[in-house]
Amino acid sequence: MELHPHDPRNAARPLSVWLCNAVCLTAIFAAALFLTGCAQSQWTVGAASVGASAADENSADPSAAGSAYLPSLSPKVFGRCWVATADEVGAWRTWRGGEYVPCSEEHTTYTYAAEDLPAELLDEMRASTSDAADSALQVRIDDAIRDICGSRFDDLFPRLTERQVLVQWFSFLPTDAERDAGARWVRCDVAQYAPDSGTGELELAALPASIHDLVLASFTSPDDFQYCRWAPGSSADVGPQQTQGSQPTACTESARWLFDGMHPLGYPEEAPYPGEEALVAAANATCDAAARLRGEVQAPSGWFYYPSADSWDEGGRTAACWSNLDRVG
Repeated sequence: MELHPHDPRNAARPLSVWLCNAVCLTAIFAAALFLTGCAQSQWTVGAASVGASAADENSADPSAAGSAYLPSLSPKVFGRCWVATADEVGAWRTWRGGEYVPCSEEHTTYTYAAEDLPAELLDEMRASTSDAADSALQVRIDDAIRDICGSRFDDLFPRLTERQVLVQWFSFLPTDAERDAGARWVRCDVAQYAPDSGTGELELAALPASIHDLVLASFTSPDDFQYCRWAPGSSADVGPQQTQGSQPTACTESARWLFDGMHPLGYPEEAPYPGEEALVAAANATCDAAARLRGEVQAPSGWFYYPSADSWDEGGRTAACWSNLDRVG
């Protein structure tokens, strides 16, 4: 199970104020909280290192999009609604939340696709024990899941960018018993985070009775799905993960930091760990370029988070970028 495409276990520093190895939502959101250090830099940005574990202008029709993706071995779950918490869906590799509920009742996830994984993975999946598949197989499975769930999600929400991360997709694989019976499908669910839940944590919001309403909102008000953080008495000179009491919040005038996306640092998977200094420079340049490409900031300022050595070994090759809202021109 993963939150796509965000895993916040990085390091932070301001970008000259952006140079810290930072974090993101539950995998910015939860996985991002393994910071190793922080410093400051101008774009004016901050940076830190974090560890890692692991769109078309036309309207989208989820019914039409999803119904075409149901091969014979896939469970007939497209269009069904389910109830689970953010912690649960972020941790589950297989669905453990019980039966689906009518979409007219309160629910937090919606199945927008269910499709068979590549046939060649079936025997390997069945031969491996539960979640104890070897790492190479796990990478192949994760890539196949991303190809299915990620691409269907992009079809459904083409207007959402790397900044509008409060709408996320989750994947669920067959249980051991289902796998032994030959199942090789992946189920793809969409959920929305509610940053202003009042708990100080990112919780899942109740979804509308019709998924079309969420799709429509992604077209008409995409910025409603941006992720911001705030803390009482916080300073723009300290990053969002280094400030005591920092918590998710709606992106209103009171917000201090705006999540600006996860961006690749340009290193291939096989590259050896380049060292903190090289990663700070790469993350600084990457987040600076990402902000300037938006054309929304005159004096960019923010923080970034880059991979720690452990995160690098686990495949981390991205920077998490944050803008300081009180320094945005």
